[in-house]
Amino acid sequence: ILTTQQNMLSLVSVADSTTYNLDIQTLVNDGNLLAARLATVVLNPFSLRTQMKNAADDVAAFAARVQMLNCAINTDSTASTFYINQNTLLTLGNMNIMLNSLSTVAQAYSVAINGIAPFTSKNNLRYATRSLLSLSADIGTASDSILEMGDLILAMSDNIGLEADQILVAQQLQNVNFASTQAFILSAQTVAIGIFATFHL
Repeated sequence: ILTTQQNMLSLVSVADSTTYNLDIQTLVNDGNLLAARLATVVLNPFSLRTQMKNAADDVAAFAARVQMLNCAINTDSTASTFYINQNTLLTLGNMNIMLNSLSTVAQAYSVAINGIAPFTSKNNLRYATRSLLSLSADIGTASDSILEMGDLILAMSDNIGLEADQILVAQQLQNVNFASTQAFILSAQTVAIGIFATFHL
């Protein structure tokens, strides 16, 4: 039995969560830049369709990168446990804050589109509103991936006792930011659906 246990333990490695810090922080930085860039866009009735398509494409590409990192961590977790450190907890928290900023932009877009809708052609409005729904959905998907990443790293950590206080704080902040992100996304999608109904798109 002892030999079997030793053989099983030899198949499981311990990965330091520090290995993910650079990738997570890069996503945080790029996501913040994306949110800042999208926030500077002034939507107008004549180029609304193109503006929203570009925004949706950028968010989709970013969400795909988040999903790729999530898949990598998920794959690593099948053969490893994690030694978690405070920097990882901090970067995961920053990731949630960044996603919250992106969802705020989506909500602001919905308000702006609703405001200029009467002055926008039906065709432009239809496609722009579809892009808004797509953008919102991709932010939601990225948010789910980030939550899953955090939960996975915490669940596979073998030093939870040493970082218990920090983990508790990180989870609380993550839950607050996740709820806020979801609220902004729901608001944006509700406005988008209302535009479809009001203007018979």
